[in-house]
Amino acid sequence: MPALARKPLMVLLQEEEKGQLLRTLNLFDLAAIGIGGTVGSGVFSVVGNAAFMDCGPSVIIAITMGSVGCLLTGNAYVKLSRAIPSTGSVYAYAYHTLGEVFAVICASCLTLEYALSGSAVAVSWGAKFAHAVNVEALGVMKLGPVPVNWAAFMICVLCMLILLQGLSLGKTFSNVMTVTKCAVVVLIIVSSLVLFDAANLSPLVPPRTKEVSGKSRYGVDGLFRGTVDCFFAFVGFDEVCCLAGEAKNPKRDLPRAVILSVGGTAMFTFLAALGIVGMQHYTDIDPDNGFVVGLKAHGWTAIAWIISLGELVTLPVVVFISFLPQARLFYAMAMDGLMPLIFTRLNRGGVLFWSNVIIGVMCTLLALVVDFNMFNDMISAGVLLSFILCNCSLIMLSLTPVVPASRDTAQASFMIGSSLVESPETIEGETGRQSRRRNGTALALYCVCVFVCMVLVTGLLLPTTVLGELSSASQATRIVTASFASVFGLVALASLAKLCCQRYHKKLGSVWIPAAAILVNSFMLATLTLQGFLIIAGYFVLVLLGYLLYGSRHSASNQDEWLRQTLVLQQQNHPRMPGDQPQLSAFTRPS
Repeated sequence: MPALARKPLMVLLQEEEKGQLLRTLNLFDLAAIGIGGTVGSGVFSVVGNAAFMDCGPSVIIAITMGSVGCLLTGNAYVKLSRAIPSTGSVYAYAYHTLGEVFAVICASCLTLEYALSGSAVAVSWGAKFAHAVNVEALGVMKLGPVPVNWAAFMICVLCMLILLQGLSLGKTFSNVMTVTKCAVVVLIIVSSLVLFDAANLSPLVPPRTKEVSGKSRYGVDGLFRGTVDCFFAFVGFDEVCCLAGEAKNPKRDLPRAVILSVGGTAMFTFLAALGIVGMQHYTDIDPDNGFVVGLKAHGWTAIAWIISLGELVTLPVVVFISFLPQARLFYAMAMDGLMPLIFTRLNRGGVLFWSNVIIGVMCTLLALVVDFNMFNDMISAGVLLSFILCNCSLIMLSLTPVVPASRDTAQASFMIGSSLVESPETIEGETGRQSRRRNGTALALYCVCVFVCMVLVTGLLLPTTVLGELSSASQATRIVTASFASVFGLVALASLAKLCCQRYHKKLGSVWIPAAAILVNSFMLATLTLQGFLIIAGYFVLVLLGYLLYGSRHSASNQDEWLRQTLVLQQQNHPRMPGDQPQLSAFTRPS
């Protein structure tokens, strides 16, 4: 089935060895990209907003749970980036382990995480910049009936111009801005901890309160909402995996960069959360500028001014780093025939010129006129789905049986020549294909049942979710809902038990950790609103329609190229024995 065609690992590795992109990124560059794209929003705004609106002092618990969830998913990125060091991140992982249509879905999710979220950050920076210079027209100005954000427009154009100069300038900009940002974050942490007062941490979990509008704050459900908010403070560490084609030693440096990004972000964000709830009472925290307002309240005006300026200067690096991997993603897709070849064209300096221009213009226009408030859940859903599919890829790769095909089968495939019709899975063996089908079915059942169970559970706990009305429903309705959730949970547990009974590759580990990551990500996904689910569903309909109209017709999986390359590599690894017939002379490129 073409939609489930998988890209052979040998082809992926060969493409990376003979890639056109210049390999200029070392471990420090990759770590700076990962930390620079992740650290910032969590410290500057998320922890303060979560503490004031949802958690109170228990934001430190929320940060801990959020970091554990990201560490679980980071485990999948570390292992997959070592096993499949390929441009495209989870797109490449899913293409090899799950199939083409899942790779397309992953690419669409990554586009939300990279390009769309980069534009959203530009809009946020534009509002801060307009407020700082006291020129509100730069933030929102009416151009006829359409409000435009000229400051966001300017920062997007600047980032695009830096990208067009290549990574020689881009990595210097990223490194300098990331080091500066880390210095600002350290200043924030030290300043707030100096003013730390343990009395502000009591009560650790404030009692639940209800506002006039009917919205509840604090309590256990507030802790869960805060955990979801804090989870997204860690998003961005996976961007380094999309730059495998430009890393000097991707197999060694990518896993290390992911570990440094996740670990560094967790440490900075936890200390910042501890500082903000320790230096002032949680009811006095400003949800937008918690540290700046808090330091000013203690008379530390100069430090507050430096932090405010540091945030304004360093936030654009998040926009730049968000745009950076998008061109590499489209490059990988175009190489597979899923996007037009214009996204593979490099100029004399080795820069993906036209790809960066097209992406930059589209993102700039989005930042100029689009209100991103309605797309927040859509971006969150895209990130979480990419995390889930990444963990699914690790499970399938770990459980892939090593079933060598007989030498006679491989030789027969070579001898078919121009009439070659066998698939790469045929060379793997019938036993391997049947085992993969069984594991795939069990994994799909686990994911679906876990998600349905989490939707029901969050409906009982959180009133803002899709089934939030269940939180205030009658006792009988809640009991029935809990019973259905238990049934789906038991089915998921049975599916997981079946997967755990399979043999797995020791270097990739058992399925328990990625399965736990799927559970955490499914819980986060289930907390999104109905509007978010409807928007993301419409987005995926458009993506799949584009795949059917263009991608499925031009995909390399529809040609014999992958199988041809696989057989050539096998031929090179298994030289002919005396008396064998020449095996490659019959190949001709399809006209």
